[in-house]
Amino acid sequence: MDIIAGVQKADSGHVAFTPSELRIGYLRQGISFDQGETIGAYLNRFASNLKECLERLETVCEALATSPDDVLLVNEYDRALRNLDRAQQMEGARLDILSGFQLEDIPQDTLIESLSGGQKVRLALAGVLLEGPHVLLLDEPTNHLDIEMRDWLREWILSY
Repeated sequence: MDIIAGVQKADSGHVAFTPSELRIGYLRQGISFDQGETIGAYLNRFASNLKECLERLETVCEALATSPDDVLLVNEYDRALRNLDRAQQMEGARLDILSGFQLEDIPQDTLIESLSGGQKVRLALAGVLLEGPHVLLLDEPTNHLDIEMRDWLREWILSY
């Protein structure tokens, strides 16, 4: 999974994605967090790329204004709109995701190091989901999840 996620290089061969901007969300074993990081700061790292999507759409619109018949630009415009839609959906999903993992009542300024091991795993999983990836690679995602959270995760993935 490390190779597919781009964390490690393959000894031979290569991994190529189509489309090349495919986003992979990866929850691996042995999660580590930055010392002194809060829940809110951590989740903001994984928050949707709404700003980048808006900037990309604006850039493509400007290019289309000068070359409206460029098929590649039209395709890029469609892709930019899809990415913006996904980013907007993920922006609104933050509370749902935190609630699904029973993390919504923990203050955002809480230091991650003060969380239990199970809460840390659930926080990491919430971060991966908030990225709005096209593909999820989850290494034992149901560790530290009770039945209710497992059911919620299953439903979330099915509806994604």
